[in-house]
Amino acid sequence: MEASWSRNQGDIPPGYCLKKVVFGNKLGELPSLLPVSILVIEDSSVLREEIGDILRLEGYEVWEAENGRVGLELAKLRHPNMILCDVVMPEMDGLSLLRAVRQYPETETIPLIFLTAQADKRDIRRGMELGADDYLTKPFTAGELLGAVRARLQKQLRLVAHRRPIVPTDAIPYDPVTGLPNAQALESSLATAIAQTGVGLAVVDFGNFDALGGALGSDVEQRLLPQIAQRLRAGLPESTLVARTRDSEFALLVPGSPVDNLEVVARACLRLLTAAFSLNGRDVVLHGHIGLAVAPHHASRPEELLRCARLAVQAARQEGRNTVCWFSTALQARTTELVEFDGELYRAIAQNELLLYFQPIVRLSTGRCESFEALVRWQHPTQGLLSPNRFIPAAENSGAILALTEWVLARAVLSARRSPVPIAVNLSSYDCQREGMVEIVTKLLHDRQVSPQSLQVEITESAIIKQLETTMANLQQLRNLGVRVAIDDFGTGYSSLSYLKYLPVDKLKIDRSFVKDLEVDSNDTAILPAILEMARRLSLETIAEGVETEEQEAFLQEHRCDCAQGYLYSPPLPLDSAVRLL
Repeated sequence: MEASWSRNQGDIPPGYCLKKVVFGNKLGELPSLLPVSILVIEDSSVLREEIGDILRLEGYEVWEAENGRVGLELAKLRHPNMILCDVVMPEMDGLSLLRAVRQYPETETIPLIFLTAQADKRDIRRGMELGADDYLTKPFTAGELLGAVRARLQKQLRLVAHRRPIVPTDAIPYDPVTGLPNAQALESSLATAIAQTGVGLAVVDFGNFDALGGALGSDVEQRLLPQIAQRLRAGLPESTLVARTRDSEFALLVPGSPVDNLEVVARACLRLLTAAFSLNGRDVVLHGHIGLAVAPHHASRPEELLRCARLAVQAARQEGRNTVCWFSTALQARTTELVEFDGELYRAIAQNELLLYFQPIVRLSTGRCESFEALVRWQHPTQGLLSPNRFIPAAENSGAILALTEWVLARAVLSARRSPVPIAVNLSSYDCQREGMVEIVTKLLHDRQVSPQSLQVEITESAIIKQLETTMANLQQLRNLGVRVAIDDFGTGYSSLSYLKYLPVDKLKIDRSFVKDLEVDSNDTAILPAILEMARRLSLETIAEGVETEEQEAFLQEHRCDCAQGYLYSPPLPLDSAVRLL
């Protein structure tokens, strides 16, 4: 990094700050040049990674938290130079976090910038009254983000009265929880390897790690991460450098790695990590996702290579449990598209560009359709008809998911008046944690004069676990109304049948990943009947998703699955076309 700055002018290079250091037990006046540490608190993993990558490219040290509770603990533990915080989050929102931060002496002076989906003047005013330093309205550009960060850091710098010669300080190169090299050590090793021979990089993340924390306690990280590290160190080739880079993220550096060798290492890693771990005598199974990239083919700088591999991890998550994906230029284009969609969704809702399609759910014993699942589509003005996996992540990033769900609920209830069978609507974790969600549903049913039995809701198990108490209360109130509740995509989250007896649900929708390989995968032919049998004992109706062949249907009938859904019966259709199938 070029030293194009002057201490006499009170400037600092990007990514660095002047900071007082401790001598023995006393706070000294000698400032040291340290990397600026920024804590990013944002519940959207996609947006959190985008912000982190922008800041790291500028040389900032970035820590990340998925909610206010975790963010507060990190702030107290690590004392960052700045906090960037979303306003609307589960568990602890931005305003509550700000109050808490200002109460602790070690964090009360940390500059805090709010990230808000809409420029709500009341939230902004309340935040400023509580001591927020600035706010950014989503969607914002990289330039706007960096400009706000630099402005606040310059203001902090002017508060430092005495300046002395700069003393560089080296960061600790190891992660204290696992003993593995940390992100900074990894980037240093990547830089060396790229300069010498090229390198392969695999980034490993776990789809159900947050759900495990919600189910087994907040200390699961301290108990499980060392086991993961030990297994990787013992099971992978000695030439592979293993690092812990983020909360539940690990990275594997394979020097001079050809494409085939990197994928072999990644597959070996999956086998190591998908075998059960033991926590307090209880078996825990992780769902791994691995993204791969190689230098110099995909990138020539460490931070760029990491970004490529992380984009591939996101693609692996979309493909299901225990998957490996390579970076491609198409993934880069997809990320750019999501950022653009952030700013378009509110307009799409207001201008009625959304459509509802309906896919039949068929009772296997009779072959008759007994309900529809409502699936939203976006008639984009330039890109045509978009499926939900193209824009739902953007809706969650921008905060538009709540408005989107309200639109879907309103249209589904209206459609229920014309449908002879009930209609099921998907709810996100944001919806189920939202105050007033039950009242919204109640009012819609009352205003449209629709029976609650004509509406069903679906929510994933991971979404339930995120905020268990609030979500369970809302779901119970919906059931009390007469609305039936289903767990969607069962098997992709925490995947424990033991807690199902405590949840206020009526149905279990088994994820398509258990169905698609029934004819070839002996694991699925063993697991699926066990899920069906346990669900029956819990008096839960079962629905298999993604049924596409008669062989799959026959297997499900043989093992007494109640219902099925998939292209074997029908793709999603407009309501009139779906009703004609009955």
